[in-house]
Amino acid sequence: MRDLALQQGLKPAFWCVGEPFLRIYDDIGLSIWPVGDESGLSFCYPPADIGLASQHARLYREQAS
Repeated sequence: MRDLALQQGLKPAFWCVGEPFLRIYDDIGLSIWPVGDESGLSFCYPPADIGLASQHARLYREQAS
């Protein structure tokens, strides 16, 4: 998925990633941000996009409450 996104000029991001897969996304250089609920899932995104990632996570929390 990452390679396909990069070939298309897109940035890969993955939502609701489970614990067993976090190391894989870390190994390909993505940052990991816990979704913030009791699910134990995470959001994986390119490190250069921390501003966009934090905005997305904030909107998710607002909608969940």
